[in-house]
Amino acid sequence: MKPLLEGAARRLEAYSPESGRISLIETAPRSADEDLYERLDRQTKLREIETPRGTIRKIEFREEREPISVETFKEAVQQAGEEMDARLRSRFGPDGLVPMHKHAPEHSLEEVEGGTIRILDAINDVLVEAYGSSEAAHRDAAYSNKERLCVALLAARTHDSVQNHIVTKDANGHEIIQRYRGAEGLDVSEQVGDPRGGFRSTVLAEEMTRYAIRGNEYDSADELKHHLQRYQYEDGRPVFSEEALASIHPDIAATYPNFTFHPETGLKVFQPYLSAELNPDKTIAGFAIAHADLRSLLAQESSKGFEDGGDAELRETKPWMFALLDRGFEGASDKQLRQCVQETLGWLDTQISFAAWQKKLLIESIATDVTIARSSYADRIRARMHELFRLAPGEAFDRNIEAAKNRAQRTRGRYQDLLATDRALSESERARVKQLLLEVSGERE
Repeated sequence: MKPLLEGAARRLEAYSPESGRISLIETAPRSADEDLYERLDRQTKLREIETPRGTIRKIEFREEREPISVETFKEAVQQAGEEMDARLRSRFGPDGLVPMHKHAPEHSLEEVEGGTIRILDAINDVLVEAYGSSEAAHRDAAYSNKERLCVALLAARTHDSVQNHIVTKDANGHEIIQRYRGAEGLDVSEQVGDPRGGFRSTVLAEEMTRYAIRGNEYDSADELKHHLQRYQYEDGRPVFSEEALASIHPDIAATYPNFTFHPETGLKVFQPYLSAELNPDKTIAGFAIAHADLRSLLAQESSKGFEDGGDAELRETKPWMFALLDRGFEGASDKQLRQCVQETLGWLDTQISFAAWQKKLLIESIATDVTIARSSYADRIRARMHELFRLAPGEAFDRNIEAAKNRAQRTRGRYQDLLATDRALSESERARVKQLLLEVSGERE
C-alpha cells in the first residue's frame, strides 16, 4: 500500500481509458506561460472594504463567457487544470495578490489533490479486483469513472480558490485574519450560534450578509462549475455532463470546517457536510476531497508534514507575531513578546487534540459514509481506507498524534519560563522568543 501522499506533485491527474488508471499531466509554473497570467491579472481584482472591525479582502474574478472549444475530453481536463493552477498561484503564491502560508497553492496541488488521487484510486482498485474488471466495477455506487475522477481532481485543486477574509484585531489590538467560511451561499443564518455543535461568530455571519459574501467553499465551487461549463466539443456538445457539474458544490461543501473547543476534550475540527443528512448529494469524491484536505498529513510516516501544516496555519491567522519577527522585535514590548510565547505554546497544545479528534472522526466517517455503504463491497473499501490512512494502533496516525504531544511538551518545557511577569525580559530572553517563533516560521530544519 503506497503512502497517501507518496509522489504527490504539482499536477493534474487525468484518466487513461487504455489502462483504466490515472496518468500524469504536469502543469507549469508561472514563468512558463506569461500570457495566461497576464489574462488572469486583468480578470482578477482584490477588493478591499473598510469596515468598523477592519479590512475585508475579497477576491473578485470575472469569468469570460466565450466557449472553450476542444477536440477531446483529456484536452479539456488538462486546460482546466492548468487554468486553476494558474489562478491559485496568481492569488496565493509568493508573488500573488494575497500570499498565503497554509493556503498556499501547494496545499491544494499536493496535499488535497494528491490525497484525493490516492483515495479514489484505492477505492477503484478494490472494486476492480472484486468485480474482475473496470467495466464490471462501473455499476458500483462507489466507483469513479473517467469523468468523476477528473472532475473530482479539479474540485480538489480548486476547493480553496477563494479565500475571502477580514484583517481585524484581537483583544490586545494585534492584527489577525478571520476567514469567511461557508458552503451555503448567501443564506448563512443557520450557521449563527451553535446549531450543529460548532460555531461561527455572529459578527462574521452578519458581515457576510451585509457585504454579500457567500462563503469561501461556496464561491470556490461556483468558480469551478462556471469555468467547466464553458468547455465544448467542436460540434457544440458540452464536455462535462450536468451530473458531473452538479456534484461540484456538494463535494467541495464537504470540506467546510466547523469548530468546537472544550477544556476537557480540546480542539475539535469537523466537517458537517460529510453527513448525508446535511449534504445528501455528496459523492464518493466529496468523501475523498474532505479527508485529503483535513487528514492526509496525519497519515504520513514523517511528522514534519503535519507540524509544518499547523505552523503555516498559525502564521496565516496570526500575522502580527511574524511581522514583529521580521522587524527584529524593534519596538516590541515585553507584553507583546510574552503574548507571542503564550499564543505559540497554546497553539502547539491544540494540535494534540486536533490530531486525536481527526483519527476518531475519520474512523467514524469511514464506517458511516453513505456512498461507501451503498457499495456491494463496502467492508473491503473500509478496510482499504484504514490501510491507506494507517489507522491501526501504533501506525503513522498514532505516531503523528504522539509526535504532536511530544513537540508541545518539549517546547513548553523550553519556553514556559518566558511567561513570568515579575521581571523585564533580558536580551537573552528576547533572543529565545525569537528562536521560538523561528521554530514555527517555516525556517526550521
